[in-house]
Amino acid sequence: MKLNTLFIVAFFLFSNSAQAGLIKLKNQVIDTKNQINVFGLDQGFSQAVIIQFAGPVQRGWKEELSKNQVELYGYVPENSFIAKINEPMALENIKKFEFVEAVIPYSAQFKIDQQISVPSVFNKNITTKFSITLTSSSYMSAMLNELEKRGVELAGFISDRNIILISNTQTVYELAEIDYVEWVEPYAELKYLDDLNPFDGWIGKSSNRNNFTSMTGYESGTKLMNFEEAHKLGYNGQGVIVGVTDTGLDTGSVEDIHTDFKGQVIKGYIRGLFSKSWGDPQGHGTHVAGSVVGTGAASEGRVRGGAYGAKLVMQSNWTPMVNNALAAPSLEKLFEEPFKNDSAVIHTNSWGQNSNGTRYNAMTASLDEVLWKNPDLLVLFAAGNSGADLNSDGVIDNGSLGTPAGAKNILSVGASKNYVFKGGIQTKVGKLKGAQQKWSVGPMAETTLSDNPMGMAPFSSTGPTQDGRIKPDIVAPGTNILSARSHHPKATLLWGEYDGNYVWAGGTSMSTPLTAGAAAVVYQYLKTKANKAPSAAAVKAALIHNAFDLFPGQFGEGAYQEFKTKRPNPVEGFGRVDVGAVIKTPYYFIDDKIGLKTGDKREITLGLEKVVAGSKMRATLVYTDAPGAAAALSALVNDIDISLVAPNGAVYYPNHNTSPDRVNNVEMIEFEAPLSGAYKLLITAYNVPKGSREKDAQPYALVWNYHQ
Repeated sequence: MKLNTLFIVAFFLFSNSAQAGLIKLKNQVIDTKNQINVFGLDQGFSQAVIIQFAGPVQRGWKEELSKNQVELYGYVPENSFIAKINEPMALENIKKFEFVEAVIPYSAQFKIDQQISVPSVFNKNITTKFSITLTSSSYMSAMLNELEKRGVELAGFISDRNIILISNTQTVYELAEIDYVEWVEPYAELKYLDDLNPFDGWIGKSSNRNNFTSMTGYESGTKLMNFEEAHKLGYNGQGVIVGVTDTGLDTGSVEDIHTDFKGQVIKGYIRGLFSKSWGDPQGHGTHVAGSVVGTGAASEGRVRGGAYGAKLVMQSNWTPMVNNALAAPSLEKLFEEPFKNDSAVIHTNSWGQNSNGTRYNAMTASLDEVLWKNPDLLVLFAAGNSGADLNSDGVIDNGSLGTPAGAKNILSVGASKNYVFKGGIQTKVGKLKGAQQKWSVGPMAETTLSDNPMGMAPFSSTGPTQDGRIKPDIVAPGTNILSARSHHPKATLLWGEYDGNYVWAGGTSMSTPLTAGAAAVVYQYLKTKANKAPSAAAVKAALIHNAFDLFPGQFGEGAYQEFKTKRPNPVEGFGRVDVGAVIKTPYYFIDDKIGLKTGDKREITLGLEKVVAGSKMRATLVYTDAPGAAAALSALVNDIDISLVAPNGAVYYPNHNTSPDRVNNVEMIEFEAPLSGAYKLLITAYNVPKGSREKDAQPYALVWNYHQ
């Protein structure tokens, strides 16, 4: 479709419904109720359109459109789909349906990220990397042919409908005019988050050689997470397999490997460009793996991972070409490879882009799509190490999340402080590299990195996302963490050497694998109790529900208060991981793998008789949502909600809201019961436009408890 026909072919249909609302795209918000009612195709016909329904989407409506040669693709709020009309005559039938509110062409102006400059004489010959998302994988061959015709260089794949290319903006604008192109945006290079670490100037300068008997128990980070309570009861991740994508593992040999990994490694995959081994020439991946499954054999059991009974699959994505850089991964292959081949149900990742994490983009949408297709796989990502107080008010700024930590369906992990006074980096924060710009004001500058377990690491990236979702989901210790050292001859010392088998390190890179170890332990526990494998949403719900709220933070209440509200908040998410609480705290649990359709409701009465006034009540809902469209202003697709009705009829909503949450797919209600009586917990499917393929419903996990 040509650019000069974009407005000529525009057409709108509207019904009498007042429920449909606005069409919310990143580039424009369209009020369809105020449009002129124009029928006909004038000078052209566009196959690519946005169809808006008259309210929350019913399955029968979608079926009617399918019968009339309409294909629905990505969801756009409110109640709209990017779609394809396969023949002009279908429009005559569509406009008869009362459930259709509007139809507009999906034109190039809606598809191009505003970060991309308009083509001009100044930039027409400058090439850079872009990401292009297609409406369907069925068009990939056509797009590759189009690129070949234009002489555009292909640089990789993110998914089966998302490609990376090297091009100038003029060509990108022309490609956006193709009907099956859904979204175009700049592509930022991926890196291991250790490369983003603000302390790189201090690496290896602080060491602490000591004997193991003098350890406090906090060194590995597991003590603050209360792993010991689970280990005492026999829950150590046994029977669970964890996938890790990182710089590799030790020597890259199952037979000749670090003592802490003997018998722990199922296999290693070589995924880095021009790499011939899954060994670890950097040290990052070995440290990460040790925090998950390291047995502590080389330290008399004192430095071990949280899930030392679990097994590991390592995917080395290290490339010898560029230090710390990653080739663009195909996300389906990356996560489905160990999940389908090796039954790795937990997958931890300490890499990403140090930008745009608050924006829902092509990578986060692709990641959500992989997990929507594989709802029993829990993927974790580090939130990033870009936390800073750039406005110098003594409080870490919001909005520094890295990509893809803003994806809906992952567990994104920030870094709280460990509790270690010897070893690693003990310099005051205000004297660290970059501190003049990042942490020069207030009590933060006078602290050290692991001096207060109620505090956050100053570098930990924060949310919320651009559309208001709560990220990170959770935090774990990420400063001065002691873990396994790579024996590769080129491996670095990270934050400092302990001895020949262990090194110190820090970052959200370290808090994330510790949380992956927690997820493996929780997976084992839930599977044992339910006698069946839990969904990823169930594991995520159990971890979030039982997390420890760090409010108000290490500086108390006042001018330098770290968390402006109790959880959830955009700094700690829902709190610090507490594995012992997951195992020992009584709670009720639902893992509904069928789910709810639009309009469905489920009601649960808390207590056989009544809840006593003063009881502490908490309920947590988590679901793996359908992927959003990268062009959409808001990422949420399927919207199911929790609310709690008190005996006097008062209604309580989640996440500090006074009405239903229309943004998050993680919701928590937490309060003290104001009066005695019967409380009712409601789960309501407000809108499920893209349900599961089998039942067209949204599965979910729900955890709740109350106690005096």
